[in-house]
Amino acid sequence: MRYVGYYFIVLFIIFLIMYIGSYILRKKKNKLGGSAGFRFIEKRYNLNMDEKRANTLAKILVFNDSFLLSVPIYMCLFVLDMSSVTRMIILFAITFVFCVVFVLLSYNMIGKILKKKGW
Repeated sequence: MRYVGYYFIVLFIIFLIMYIGSYILRKKKNKLGGSAGFRFIEKRYNLNMDEKRANTLAKILVFNDSFLLSVPIYMCLFVLDMSSVTRMIILFAITFVFCVVFVLLSYNMIGKILKKKGW
């Protein structure tokens, strides 16, 4: 149960950093649709974006990216023993594969859900 608490702490810290960096600062510069994930979902699913929908999609992507980043960071910090170079290389390989696969899966799932909702 202790590790679940640690995971949520890691998730919350990453969410705050990404929310400030990816949402608040971009909103001040009027560049909410500037991220690669945003453009990927918008172009692939032909979504009609206005200001309100762009805000909503940006917040969804911040939470999604925070979740996707928190899992490998949590694994590195608390779960896996990184006492040898071989284990570190294996960990980085697993983390890279995890990130690529789950980023593509989650972005496609978000796009399909938004398309079904009529965006």
